[in-house]
Amino acid sequence: MGSTLNAAIKTLANGSSLAYTYQDHAVTKIVFKVNQDLSGLTGGVDVSTPKDGSVILTFDGGVATISTNYQKLRSNDNISYTFRDFRELTRVEGFELIDTRNATNARNLVYCAMKLEYINISQMNTSNITNMTSMFCDAPALTQEVFDFSNWDTRNVETMNYMFDSVSVQTLDLSTFDMKKVTTMAFMFTNCFNLKNLNISSFNTANVTTFDNMFEDCQNLTSLDLRHFVTTKVTDLRSFCNRCYALKTIDLSSFNTKGVGRFSWMFNDCQELETIIVGPNFSGDKATTLQETFRNCFKLKSIDMSNFVTSSTLTTCALTFYECNALQSVDLSKLVTTNVTSFSRMFYNCKAITSIDMGNATCKGLNPDGSNANYNNTGGFYYMFYGCNSLEYLDIRSFVYPGKTTYMHMFEGCVNMKTLHIDELGDISTYRYVNDYNLSVGSITDGTLLGYNATPESPCVIYSNSAVLIRMLMFNRNYNNTGQYMNYGYAIRQYCGAGKIVFKKTGFNNPWTFTGWDPATATGAPTLDNIVAPTE
Repeated sequence: MGSTLNAAIKTLANGSSLAYTYQDHAVTKIVFKVNQDLSGLTGGVDVSTPKDGSVILTFDGGVATISTNYQKLRSNDNISYTFRDFRELTRVEGFELIDTRNATNARNLVYCAMKLEYINISQMNTSNITNMTSMFCDAPALTQEVFDFSNWDTRNVETMNYMFDSVSVQTLDLSTFDMKKVTTMAFMFTNCFNLKNLNISSFNTANVTTFDNMFEDCQNLTSLDLRHFVTTKVTDLRSFCNRCYALKTIDLSSFNTKGVGRFSWMFNDCQELETIIVGPNFSGDKATTLQETFRNCFKLKSIDMSNFVTSSTLTTCALTFYECNALQSVDLSKLVTTNVTSFSRMFYNCKAITSIDMGNATCKGLNPDGSNANYNNTGGFYYMFYGCNSLEYLDIRSFVYPGKTTYMHMFEGCVNMKTLHIDELGDISTYRYVNDYNLSVGSITDGTLLGYNATPESPCVIYSNSAVLIRMLMFNRNYNNTGQYMNYGYAIRQYCGAGKIVFKKTGFNNPWTFTGWDPATATGAPTLDNIVAPTE
């Protein structure tokens, strides 16, 4: 069986020698028959392993028939690719007559049999199979009745990645699966667009190392209860539930993610997701990327990240919470970001968020000379807190980032800010005052300026340890010589003069003050000599 039988059928059906990878359009049905009188068969091909004439392949009118005079057909150890790329095949009859006890490899069994509707796998002996990779992959026409696994024995299976990729049924009951030896489930249910009911309650995942893309594009799943999952060996959760548009709740309370490197796109585009239940071991000790982890989770109100510890391995937080419109607060106080080079759009348009604690995040990922900087929309602080118009408290007091990088629109739209800790951000002898390197804080003309809704009675308090940063915020900008950001330095000066913005230093009661310079009337930024640090 396997690729050998596949190639033999394609060769006989098409009249020329073909490999199992050939995309056949001649075969519409494959039939297996036992207890047959083979003496009257003509035009057939001997496909028996010993070449003794005991198994004959014939082809007529689109139907390939495999006949034997034995009571049972017995497969060899490799049944992989048996029905691969039969593009017009609609039925396989008699597959239940094959004894598959010797089979160890069922990889790509019906791969790309795009029109295949029926094959009886319910009595298949799977006790020795170790590889089920892509077994039903890209066979979207298979009907619900095919997927009866009640008699399957999966105790020796090790790999199931892509197993159900692009299967179109609404229900999969895998409750009888024994998964104790399985090490990879990457892409296992990816592209199961119609799947609504999934029973994986028996899954033992203690040896699994990769869950990447496992449920990607399961667009009709509404809930996942994974609290029985053991994830201590898992290293990859990339795109785990990517584009699960209908998913509302997921229970990850048992997940231990301390060994996971990639969290990118984990819940990207889970647009209906309201609840993610995590436990105390949901952490990022070895995380390398948080890129787009929760991107477009429009209805997610909270996620407990209080135990999410990261280390120097983390390099990007770009778009992590992008467009999480309902997110109200997040505790990232245990985030270690010493080597992160991009926070681009991390909280872009998080319109409901009121509090962000990243007070322990130390950001020194860029070289002071800017040699590893990215000056466009993929690096630095580009649009980091853009549109966070409910944000009142932000603590990034340990952010440093000396030198050149992108600060465009970093705080634009933070109109209700009351407390902003950017204590160390001002250690910046090489800051540029024009173009992409501006620490943009909003527009004068469209009401998106930092502190726009502040009052003298309830001001926006900016904590800074550096007079350089204060001067920079009040410097007249020139955004490509024109445009809405041209003079927001003037607006900051006006806000400061009116008491709407107050500069303070952590640990001191009194604010920064100015000598020989009045923010309400000044036409330019103060010099460093004009800015006086508090003493008490």
